[in-house]
Amino acid sequence: MGIPRKVKSDNGAPFNSQNFKEFAIKYGFQHHRVTPLHPQANGTAEAFMKPLIKALTTACTEGFQLRQGLCNFLLNYRSIPHPSKGRSPAEIMFGRKLKTKIPTYSKPENDDEIRKRETLAKRNQKRNADVKRKSKPADLRIGDTVLIRQKPRHKLDTPFNPTPGTLIKKNGFTITVEHNGKQFRRDASHFKPVQTDVQDRRRNVHNGGTIPTPTVPMAESSTAKRFED
Repeated sequence: MGIPRKVKSDNGAPFNSQNFKEFAIKYGFQHHRVTPLHPQANGTAEAFMKPLIKALTTACTEGFQLRQGLCNFLLNYRSIPHPSKGRSPAEIMFGRKLKTKIPTYSKPENDDEIRKRETLAKRNQKRNADVKRKSKPADLRIGDTVLIRQKPRHKLDTPFNPTPGTLIKKNGFTITVEHNGKQFRRDASHFKPVQTDVQDRRRNVHNGGTIPTPTVPMAESSTAKRFED
């Protein structure tokens, strides 16, 4: 099928190797690694794995070889219309349906309609997912002090590492934080801002407010002195 323009992968060891980097340069394609510990960033591949694993498990249960089960799954997958595109992968790629053993070819139609339908479906899916997860915009900026979400080792561990880090880079929802001399690249949902005076003042000005002046304790009133006496 030729060399792809862009390859998206997770952060597995084979894709982080120097050999794969040289392979991408040699064949002239862009390699993009998704945000670590955030499988939603590679949702297409993650969603594809669910029916694939189910099909292979069914093949093993029924006594078929894995290769045969894989071929049957791919034939069915390429023949069934995709829910967001309205066409089967075979129709989109080759301009024909996989219905007979004798291949036929017809000129592919303009895919603008398919792309618009897919974009609309993905937008609706994202909106529904944001509502379900109660997502909020990440109000994080370079220089902010943040806490990093950690995997609890026991019940007394806190959800976030108590030692704060500093946000040094932001690319959309991908945040890079320097923490104890190391850099961590995670999704914005993995960080919690630490409320400092500088951050509070900066956000207040950004939201159209004014920098709050420090409050000065009021002098003791005569009533307070009478009660004290």
